[in-house]
Amino acid sequence: MDKDLNAEACLLSGVINQPDFILTAITELDEEKFYHKPHKIIFREMRKMFLDNIDIGIITLIDRLKTSKKLKEVGGFNYINELSDVVVSAANGKSWIKIINDKYLLRKLRTVSKQTEQACKNPDRDASEILEKAQSDVLGIMSNKKKAFKNLGEISNEFIHKKEQQLSGNLKEAKYYTGLTYLDSKCDIKKGKLVVISADRSVGKSVLGGTIAFLNAKQLNSKVGIFNMEMAPDEILEREISRSGKIDLDSVIHPNYDKISIISKEIDEINELSVLIDDTAAQPLSTIRAKSMQMKHELKGLDLIVIDYLQLMKATDGDNREQKVAALSRGLKAIAKDLDIAVIALSQVNSDGKTRESRAIEQDCDILIRIVRPRFENDNQDIDIEYKSNKITVTNSLFSLIILSKNRQGETGITNAWLNGKHQRFDDYNGQMEQIN
Repeated sequence: MDKDLNAEACLLSGVINQPDFILTAITELDEEKFYHKPHKIIFREMRKMFLDNIDIGIITLIDRLKTSKKLKEVGGFNYINELSDVVVSAANGKSWIKIINDKYLLRKLRTVSKQTEQACKNPDRDASEILEKAQSDVLGIMSNKKKAFKNLGEISNEFIHKKEQQLSGNLKEAKYYTGLTYLDSKCDIKKGKLVVISADRSVGKSVLGGTIAFLNAKQLNSKVGIFNMEMAPDEILEREISRSGKIDLDSVIHPNYDKISIISKEIDEINELSVLIDDTAAQPLSTIRAKSMQMKHELKGLDLIVIDYLQLMKATDGDNREQKVAALSRGLKAIAKDLDIAVIALSQVNSDGKTRESRAIEQDCDILIRIVRPRFENDNQDIDIEYKSNKITVTNSLFSLIILSKNRQGETGITNAWLNGKHQRFDDYNGQMEQIN
């Protein structure tokens, strides 16, 4: 059964007889969750009365329904009188709310099931498209189940409890690493956060994104999903073998007999990792969300996902490129929060990083890391960079500036690193970093 009219009647009766219960009811429910149309109408009018500071009781409720010309539609005076006698208090209010919510979820699931069944009967529909739509719809139901807000008392109690557990050593909240000393000392990359790594083409954003994915899978046993819309899985594997084994990438791509045993050893270690890779091109946000759910189910948990890269995703919302990219970044932030995972999104921007598109991305992310290689475009000429009255002469095209330009819970700044292209990794240059005001 996907409805319980008795539970609905009990809740409405509880509000009539104990009006302060309306605050709990409207926090946990809305009219859509009631099955019986008269109950939907009555609850909607009760909510309006509360918002208008009108006391809720049998007389005031009947008057309100008469004024809104809804009294006859809900069953007239007799039904409201009967409703008021169902219970004498709202003592069991939480139980009624749970029943109403559960029945609503069952109805929504039945709807998704019917829609999926109808789509399966359409010979022109692609099976994977139907599956992704069904998964997305189910995730939407799960997201709506989540409580909209918490009161300050709940937040404070949870906060104190968490801090006490941290002090006692009973709570070790995972913090994910980049492999660069200063970034790891300042960036608090955790579940629920959107981290954007932006750079111009071929500057090294994929190197840093891949490092984050595999480094945490190895060191923390993190469960990781990789969405790479540019490279094939073999290429991703070759890069990781090169990075972790410190083997020249060219030797991994074109190995000789001397290297095979070393490569095999690295592969054996990689095979033990909880990492899933999806290399489908031009994926929309809904598909990333649905597949992340699949990964979470298959790995029995999911800690972080890496998306390479944002501009290769299929954008469906917005009239221009700026609006479409902004919709994607907002959607990725929502995935981080809804699925309780860290989302590492790579973004291709021009060298100055000042486009309207990049500003839209920066607005949504929690942490923004920019990679700049000053001599990338001109390897034959030394370049002087001035930053806060300090001059740096760049003499190598692999010299990189790692700019922490947004850090919602910490300092921002700039540090130096070497792009070790042979081993597909960034290495610390001198660890110095200055704070950006």
